[in-house]
Amino acid sequence: MLGRHNPSGPIIQKCLSAGLWGAGASITVGGRHVANWLIGQVRNEAQNEAEIMAYARKLGIAETEFREAFLKVPNMRLEKFEQIAHTLFALATQLSTIAYQNVQQARFINGRKRAEEALQTLSRMQSVILENSPVGIAFVKNRVFKWVNPRMTEVFGITHEQARGASTRLIYASDEAYQRVGKESYPLLSQGGKAVFELELCKGDGSLFWCRMEGTALDAANLEEGAIWVYEDITERKRERESLLGTQFAMDRARDSILWVDEAGCIVYANDSACTSTGYARDELLTMTVFDIDPDFPRSQWEQHKKDMQRQGSMLFESRHITKDGRIFPVEVSSSYFEFDGHWFTCAFDRDIGERKQAEEEMRRLRNYLSNIINSMPSVLVGVDPDGRVTHWNAAAERTTGVGVEQAQGQPLNQVFPMLSRQLRRLQEAMETRRVKTAAKVPRIVDGEGRYEDITVYPLMGSGIEGAVIRVDDVTERVRIEEMMVQSEKMLSVGGLAAGMAHEVNNPLGVILQACQNILRRTSPDLAMNLHVAEQCGTSLSSLRQYLERREILTFLDDIRQSGQRAAEIVANMLSFSRKTEGRRSSADLADLLDRTLVLAASDYDLKKHHDFRQIEIRREYQAGTPPAICQAGEIQQVFLNILRNGAEAMMTAGELIPKPQFVLRVSRDQGMVRVEIEDNGPGMDEATRRRVFEPFFTTKPPGSGTGLGLSVSYFIITENHGGAMSVESTPEVGTRFIIQLPEAGRGP
Repeated sequence: MLGRHNPSGPIIQKCLSAGLWGAGASITVGGRHVANWLIGQVRNEAQNEAEIMAYARKLGIAETEFREAFLKVPNMRLEKFEQIAHTLFALATQLSTIAYQNVQQARFINGRKRAEEALQTLSRMQSVILENSPVGIAFVKNRVFKWVNPRMTEVFGITHEQARGASTRLIYASDEAYQRVGKESYPLLSQGGKAVFELELCKGDGSLFWCRMEGTALDAANLEEGAIWVYEDITERKRERESLLGTQFAMDRARDSILWVDEAGCIVYANDSACTSTGYARDELLTMTVFDIDPDFPRSQWEQHKKDMQRQGSMLFESRHITKDGRIFPVEVSSSYFEFDGHWFTCAFDRDIGERKQAEEEMRRLRNYLSNIINSMPSVLVGVDPDGRVTHWNAAAERTTGVGVEQAQGQPLNQVFPMLSRQLRRLQEAMETRRVKTAAKVPRIVDGEGRYEDITVYPLMGSGIEGAVIRVDDVTERVRIEEMMVQSEKMLSVGGLAAGMAHEVNNPLGVILQACQNILRRTSPDLAMNLHVAEQCGTSLSSLRQYLERREILTFLDDIRQSGQRAAEIVANMLSFSRKTEGRRSSADLADLLDRTLVLAASDYDLKKHHDFRQIEIRREYQAGTPPAICQAGEIQQVFLNILRNGAEAMMTAGELIPKPQFVLRVSRDQGMVRVEIEDNGPGMDEATRRRVFEPFFTTKPPGSGTGLGLSVSYFIITENHGGAMSVESTPEVGTRFIIQLPEAGRGP
């Protein structure tokens, strides 16, 4: 307690409530404790506003009013306060001694003389105190300085001579301030109160500073007696207060939530954003713990969290907060550990990252979407940096090279994709010139098969982005289709030439057949004109007929007629086959088309040159009542002819292995489709060949003997043009069967 007797020195301590500093010195007379001299209360920089607010809440006092009262308490460094207290103790000790001496002297000598001496001593001691006071003190009468202490001259930067007798207007920054202080202090002093002001005053050099001035009248009833004014420079204190208020304002208005949490996990401070984000009022939050608002932070982890914080000093992690209405949102927590006045605290900046999480999720989905698009592309896509190292590697690149993404990333392109080594110069040119570079139809051998690829290099044009993207497209099918189109044009030309030749042959063939028919008619005894002309020539028609028969001339004429008719039929088939289709389909008997195609095959020059198609046995198994099919007859004949030619060549090439070559032709009805089977007893095919038989340009013939397009074109005609089906069955050394299915008339696609 400040009032207890302590002969060894002043008692200096904080009050047990608000923590303000006070001091006391004992006054004794003859060793008997008779009184105490007390000073205070003051505060210093150690006081924490958060603790004061907590104490106000504990007492149930309004925080705002308590805070304003707290800020009005004088602020003094502890060292200075201790210095004043020791001075006070020295003065009290001296007073005790003097008082005791006065009592003793009063017993032996004239009391008045001793009292005067004591008063003089006390006056001198008071003078010492005033001379050494840490604050400026002035005696003012009628607003004129009558006396000032040394500290007063130091505070205002003036001399004693300048101050004594000068108007107090000397220290005011303006007439307005001078008048206001005078007007407001008069009623306070006249009522026995204190006049206290905080305002900017003026130093001797004209500079301004913040000062706290406090006046007390010597006699409230008679202000003419003057007043004592105390002046204290509070510039630094005000700056610190403003800084504190600025910091407080900044924290309260910060966009992120700010929470101060004590060592028990209790929230001791929450800014406006924390209240807004959680939906709690500040008073509610200050009664809660961090575990109440963080569902991912159980109380059981708090001690370990404190140890981690003390070890690391600060931490950054993600968690979740729960609002008053139960909504949960993600937060990024940046917390720092600090100690104050022997207590442990953590300051946490909590940022709502819901939008960021949503944006990150959207970005992740977009990346996955783009990655899926890139990886779903059949083209090889490889990204490289300016040094030619791989930065992107799609699924097609992995399939083509057999090198995984992880293995390829960051590796030189020529090591993971040797095929592109020859493109490095083109790659460098594209990046230097910022222009797209292409290489078309680059050949490559894959599994023994020739393939063609287009290689395109795209330089990256984005700001701050360097490198290029290489795209490799397998254009083998396109090249083959182009060659197929060229071959088709040739076939069209040949077809046109064949049609023209057929027309040219048809004219003399008609003359031969007509002449042959006229010869037979004009030697026939059935016509009277023939008999009459023979008599005129001196012979008989019967003798002429007998001569013709004996010389087999009539047989020769019949052979000419039959051969001419057969030739006419071949020409008609050729014209029908070579006639350009116009896309129209019609009903056709597939058995009849198959027979007509056999006639064309038998007259095929290439087949006749090497082997006679007529030596092949033809066995027909046509189902009676088979309906017609909807088709373009010329295209279906082309299909039949391709199959027959391939089968005939295969059987004839086998030679003695096939002593009796044979075709079995079947036409039947099959569940709404017309089924055609062309089966031979040739050498057959192995499974690998059978699977590729419909591929464009695939052929087992030696170079120059075939284009490899016949069966692929046939497959296209049946499946794409007619909506049918085409398949092949084959057994080595047994034979091959081609199966064609076309929609019945009325059931077309």
